[in-house]
This record gives sequence, structure tokens and C-alpha cells, in this order.
Amino acid sequence: MENVDEISLSWVHQLKLINGQLVILDNQRVIIADTAGYVLHKFGGFTNQPDNTMSITDIEVDNVGNYLVTTQFKNLLFSKSGKFLKEIFFKVLKHTGFGINPSQIKLRNERWYIFDQSNHNIKVFDKDFNMVKVLGNQRERNFSSEDRRHNVEKYAVSALIEPKQFFFYKENFLIEDFGGTLKLYDKENKLLNYKKLPDVFAWLPVYADVNDDIYVVHPDKREFYRYESDSLYSLNKLNQSIASISNL
Repeated sequence: MENVDEISLSWVHQLKLINGQLVILDNQRVIIADTAGYVLHKFGGFTNQPDNTMSITDIEVDNVGNYLVTTQFKNLLFSKSGKFLKEIFFKVLKHTGFGINPSQIKLRNERWYIFDQSNHNIKVFDKDFNMVKVLGNQRERNFSSEDRRHNVEKYAVSALIEPKQFFFYKENFLIEDFGGTLKLYDKENKLLNYKKLPDVFAWLPVYADVNDDIYVVHPDKREFYRYESDSLYSLNKLNQSIASISNL
């Protein structure tokens, strides 16, 4: 094994903790390390081979430990040791957006959830990559005539304007949307709850830990909140500490 300090990290796109291991997306490649800092596997990157992971967007582990890597162009399956296995093709239902831009991928209860940021929806697939249903925008987006960010008032609160990412919250889905908003939907695509932080024009920094606890940061006020019971609760002690440090 190789110590992580010996690896040159040039552009860390994402850092995740999956099954107790650090998964680093760096400069179009994947680095797997343990929590002690030792590299276990490296794979992908910009190559002229089928394992090319250029424009990588996300990574998830399947039920047997293989890594499914999504890019803007294709989806690739690697073994748990980093060996390229095959390209994966998701079978999409008609009129739901054929040009999947998979900015996020998650596996839950043998179903794949792909966040198609281009078409403003979450596409749900079975373990064999057949589409089961769509959450969010039900039809393919018309890019030539539709820019919802500049016409927010025209759409219902339940409509997704320009979604950024999604999270599992209990049995539902919390979607971060444009305008500092958090929208909670059930499995049938019904809006259950809507929260908006004031004075936020674009998107919120939103994070989830390994227990699916969700935390929100106000980008300008530098205040931290926890999303719980469909409400946002200020983390007062943390905010007070940050304020004290800022005043030094």
C-alpha cells in the first residue's frame, strides 16, 4: 500500500465516506484510502481506454462492493479492487429526459437513484438498471425555451426551479433547489414541506452525514442549521463559537 501523503492531489472534486473508507474524486480519477491515510486502490482518470472517467460526477458502491462511477458521458462499473468491469447503460422511460446528466447517484434498498440535474428530476432504477419511476419534473426539459431561475414567480412552489442535489430523509426525499430552498417530497412525488432561508439568492451549502442527518449553512451569515422534523434548527453553540472566532 502507498501512503496518501505520497499522492499528488491536484483537484479534489469530492470526498465521501463509503463503507468506512475514504473515496476521493481527484482530477477525473478515483482514489480509495482507509481512514488511517493509506491508499488502497486508484483507478480511472483521463485515458484512451474504456476505463476513462473524464468529467466524473459521482461514485457509489453496489451490494457486492463494486464501484459505479458516473460521468457526464457514461457510467462505468469497477470491481472493489479498482479493475474495470464494464459500461453500464440505464434504460430510461420515454419523455423523461434521454440526456441524463447524473450529478448524483445513490443506492438504497436495491434501487439506484440518479439525480438528473439537466432534466430536473430523480430517476429511480431497479438493480438491473431499468427505470421504475421519476421524481420531480416528469417530462424531458425544453432547454431552448425554459430557464426557470429568471421566472420563479411563474411556477408553483412544488415545481423544481434549478435543483442542485438531493438527500434521503426518513422515507422521503429532500431536494436542494434554487433560491435558498429545501423541498421535501414523498415517494409519490408529492411536496410535503417547503423551507426557504431568507436573503439567499442561489443555492445553500447542504451536507448529510453517514446517518442521513442533514446540515445547512447560510452562505452569507455563516450560520449553521440542522434539518429535523421538517424544520431548520439553529446550531446555537456552533454559531456562537464561529462568531467569537470571527471577532478575534
